[in-house]
Amino acid sequence: MAEKTTVRSVTYDLLRSLGLTTVFGNPGSTEETFLQEFPGDFRYVLALHEAVAIGAASYYAQASGRTGVVNLHVAPGLGNALGMLYNASKAGSPLLLTAGQQDTRLRLRAPLLGHDLVAMAAPLVKWSAQVERADEMAPLLRRALKIAQDPPSGPVFVALPIDVLAQETAVEALQDVDPEKVFLVQLSDFMWQEVRSREDRIETARHFRVFPGEGVHSDAVAAMVRALDEAGYRGDYSFEVFNDDYRALPLAMVARRARRSVKWLTGLVSRRSLPMRRMQG
Repeated sequence: MAEKTTVRSVTYDLLRSLGLTTVFGNPGSTEETFLQEFPGDFRYVLALHEAVAIGAASYYAQASGRTGVVNLHVAPGLGNALGMLYNASKAGSPLLLTAGQQDTRLRLRAPLLGHDLVAMAAPLVKWSAQVERADEMAPLLRRALKIAQDPPSGPVFVALPIDVLAQETAVEALQDVDPEKVFLVQLSDFMWQEVRSREDRIETARHFRVFPGEGVHSDAVAAMVRALDEAGYRGDYSFEVFNDDYRALPLAMVARRARRSVKWLTGLVSRRSLPMRRMQG
């Protein structure tokens, strides 16, 4: 059984591995989960207004060349920061802007201070997303940090629901894998966010896999491929797809869908062509 850790610990471990141990912010009660047991090797720079936190992080990023990390408080805090976020965007400052979000289990009850934070930030950042599940945290943050630094650099936004931060997830160990020891990477996806039982998982694996880029986990597949490439993996990829619907379709149609998936995958790692050895299905 995989070792478990909290999403909060995974977040700090990832930031630490990248040397991002300075956090600027103006937190509130929704951010308590993130700030509990704040690591001793991190520094939290408390600002009395959200605009000051964004401005300080922007100048820090410009001066250090590192991504500035900012932690704000739900919708009002993000709203107060939007003016300075506009300036950071125009300055091309690489920022990882986070804000606490209300418990996702309350989303149908219109919780106080709740709002669509992703939509609020989207016009002023390069990329905006919300973590929906524990296992998304590490790949989503890696993607956000990469986008922030990719030319032209700029801010990105990630909403952090309070209940997700408290969840447990399998320890992210991909970064510790020696790419020279990886012979082949097989990829597929499926169309459900969650497969509840062991029997459902077996049924999905045997009959309902789809090509990468066609399923609901495209972001996670993309993050894994990018992480492997950044680690130095230069081996082959294949599609390990078993799908009863594909078997019933004309071969030419399935081949076209496979080709679209190849183009989607090669677009993730644009500096080289990804060889595809075989396709099952």
